[in-house]
Parts: sequence; structure tokens; C-alpha cells
Amino acid sequence: MLLFFYGEDVWRKQQKLDQLAERFVKEVDPSKLNLLILAQEDAQEQTLRSHITAAPFLARKRLIILKNFLTAGKSKWPLEILQNALEHQVEQTMYVVSEDASKPKTWKYSEAKALWEYLEKNAPTEEFKPLWGSKFEAVLAQAAKKHNLNFAPEALALLADYCGSDLGQAEQELEKLTAYKGSHPEPRPQGEGEGSHATACTTDDVRTVCISSAESSIFDFLDALGNKDQITLLRTAEEQFYETDAFYVLNRATSHL
Repeated sequence: MLLFFYGEDVWRKQQKLDQLAERFVKEVDPSKLNLLILAQEDAQEQTLRSHITAAPFLARKRLIILKNFLTAGKSKWPLEILQNALEHQVEQTMYVVSEDASKPKTWKYSEAKALWEYLEKNAPTEEFKPLWGSKFEAVLAQAAKKHNLNFAPEALALLADYCGSDLGQAEQELEKLTAYKGSHPEPRPQGEGEGSHATACTTDDVRTVCISSAESSIFDFLDALGNKDQITLLRTAEEQFYETDAFYVLNRATSHL
């Protein structure tokens, strides 16, 4: 079996991968001997070739999750090995190819384009697009329930704006709000027991505890500036000048040097 997941909403995609892995361990192989999760940057030619073509060991199936082999590759050899393995799949193995990007418009290697198109044609495919507006707020509200938090509509909208469609950051902010509200409990009406209701979060709570995506990325920008990381610097600089006042960015950069 072959599955293909891709898209820029890395957090939701990782949740799906985690669920697949947890289900496999629970139902098929508690020893985890037949679970392989391999990122492109960690792959070595000999081990990649042997690992993805091996038969299950003391279990009826194997699960192999391959991350960012198509869009983050620095050489062609992994693509050639992967293409051959997927065209001659081991029957008892489930292959999951995961990419943290949308389909590129231009390709470094023609082999990567050919493999992507092979996956689109031959595998059940799911794209994880970033969520915006009401869709993002709905997912955010569901995530808040797991933390026993309840947001007024204006507070939820503010938190969604701060997180900028990044559910990974949203999860961090919800954890911070949970800790903050736990240390600043609201008085309960007489006779109302603990756990009777979700903890209410207001816009003031969000402003006090949370950090906006623009404020968060300024730290990435300054770190890249200090470390002379040109690739990250170019990316974060574009974000900063788009989202933030240019004079503020220049002032922060000057003071950081």
C-alpha cells in the first residue's frame, strides 16, 4: 500500500502521520521493529536501499514513512532508489511519502518531478493546505477544548490572527494560556464544583499571554542576522517587511548588530 501526503500545513500533516504510526504500533507491532521513519537528510544510500526493500520481521506488516525526499533532496540517488522501490513494492509494506511543501512549479531534478507525478497517479493523496479565516478558527476551537479552554468569538479571532494559520504555534499558545489560567483562576459561583465548565479566555488573556506570528518571526530574523544565515535571513526579512513597519525592523536590526 502507498500513501502520499503533502502541503505546507506541517502540523496537521504530522498529526496524521503520528496517528498512523500509533495505530500501527498498537495493532500490528508493539515492538516497533517494523516501523521506519526516515527523513531525507538522515538517509544513507546503502541503508536506504536495504531498509525500504526489507520484508517484515516477526510481524505481518511494515510501515515506512519517508519525509521530504522529493522537495528537500540535495542529490538524485535517493530519488532513484525510492522510485524503484515504489514501483516494486514489498506486498506486506505500507509506504507513506510525506512532503512539507506544495507541488513545486520548478524542479531541481527531473527525477523528483517524475516521482511526484507517479505518486499522484498511483497513491491515495492528501494535500494539507494552510487553513485561514473561519476554517482555522473552527480547528482552533476544537484544539482549545482539549485544553479545557473556551474562547469568546472575539478572543478566538484575535488568537487566530496572532497565530497566522500556524497550528503548531496555536498549540504552543494554548499550552501557555492553560498554564496562565491555571495560575490565575477565575472565582467560581458558590456551589459550582471544579471541572464543571471549560476555563473562559478573554481578549485580555490572549493579549497578555500570546505572541503574534509577526512578533515571533522577528526573533527568527534577528537570529539569522546574527548567525549570518543568508537563506533564513532572506525569508524572514521578506516576512518582516511585509507584516511589520520597516522602520521598526531596521531599528531592531541595528540594535542587534
